[in-house]
Amino acid sequence: MVRKAIEVQELTAFNIEGRCDVSILQLFDDMLLIGNSDWQQVQALKEVLRGFKLISGLGVNFHKSHLIGINLNYHFVYAAANFLNCRVQSNSFDFLGFHLGVIHKLISWWESLLKKLKDRLGSWRGRILSLGGRISLIKSVLSSLAIFQLSFFKALSRIIKEIERIHSNFLWGNNASKRKIVWIKWEYLCLSKELGELGFKSFKEFNDSLLFKWK
Repeated sequence: MVRKAIEVQELTAFNIEGRCDVSILQLFDDMLLIGNSDWQQVQALKEVLRGFKLISGLGVNFHKSHLIGINLNYHFVYAAANFLNCRVQSNSFDFLGFHLGVIHKLISWWESLLKKLKDRLGSWRGRILSLGGRISLIKSVLSSLAIFQLSFFKALSRIIKEIERIHSNFLWGNNASKRKIVWIKWEYLCLSKELGELGFKSFKEFNDSLLFKWK
């Protein structure tokens, strides 16, 4: 129905740098409809959603739906939201673990990831873990927590250092009350097992390799 609305020029898809057009994105039970800011688009959007309800019998919960206006007049956004009977969502919000609408080159954007790592460590520090146990937890759990954000955004060097510091401190058993000696630098621990080290992730190289798929 969205494709048909675009075909008859009732809706206009969003063009990304001349490479592709995007009008609808779907993930599980979430759906994002994208269009231009004029009343014809708003009317067409409502007609598509009503048509979907009549055909499928599945209603859209407009009270849980949100309208986001990017660089739009405040009055237009609220008038459109009132017409669609939905809420207005600010440009800054959390979705799938990301805080969207904030420049990812700011240190504050990465604080949620650092907090997630520290919170996970907080649940482990009360346990008696051997060095081997800490190594296993770093490789199987702790390192995987950063994959999602590192897959989409280039991390600041300061953030990379902080992530590696968190991992290193946990490995050597450091905590808030007692600081232990760090016997080997993290960069050496990232060397392969064939070279006699532990084969941990170098998060700068890991970040670069994850982003390479977008090139």
